[in-house]
Amino acid sequence: PDSKGFIYVDLQTSDKYSNNLWKDITIRYHQLNTEVRNDKAIFSRINNPELNLNSSDFLSVYYSDDNKYLMAVATPGAQAQNNFFYSRAENLAKEHIPWSVLAKAEDQVGGAIIYKEKAYLISRKNAPNFQILVASLDGSGIASATTLVPETDVPIGWVKVSKDYLFIQKTQGIVTEWQQYEFATGKIEAIKFPYAGAVWLYCLDVSTNECIVNLLSWKRPLTRYDYNTKSRLTS
Repeated sequence: PDSKGFIYVDLQTSDKYSNNLWKDITIRYHQLNTEVRNDKAIFSRINNPELNLNSSDFLSVYYSDDNKYLMAVATPGAQAQNNFFYSRAENLAKEHIPWSVLAKAEDQVGGAIIYKEKAYLISRKNAPNFQILVASLDGSGIASATTLVPETDVPIGWVKVSKDYLFIQKTQGIVTEWQQYEFATGKIEAIKFPYAGAVWLYCLDVSTNECIVNLLSWKRPLTRYDYNTKSRLTS
């Protein structure tokens, strides 16, 4: 976000037929106008033995939506439940980034968002259709989590954020439902759409509540709408 560099995935080899192609991935940070050979390893099994990563884990690091935190994900194979870690964004400047555990694979978390100093987790542990948990960032990780949106008969798929809202997607076949949770009040309300169908909601960034909705069904073509978070109506 400061335009001074970028984070990238460093593979062991460029040979796409090698059995080691995706083993022991290293996530590095490159500062612009510096030598590539000096790029710092910020997340890897070798560089972070304290995290107990596996050589076969697929690794990624990205910023939280508000750019205040770094989030690291270790995906153990093809399963949807991952290992999640986090660290303050300013720790990128340190020689060794101190990562805190947010959730382990056994916690069955498929997705996580950090915003407004809290973590929002999509978990299927004891909830086959998934539930949304909210956890503090005090180092306790998912152990401190409480249920924000309980499991229902409609599976939860995704969460997104805008300036003042958390959006929750639920999908049953082609019909998609969305709810919005207001951070200030804790109120959860259903979003109204012109007709039932497959819906995807895009928010510009966390500095605004401006969102766009893409809606289509078996009988209607893709139509794009502006979404008003106050009225919960599309236009």
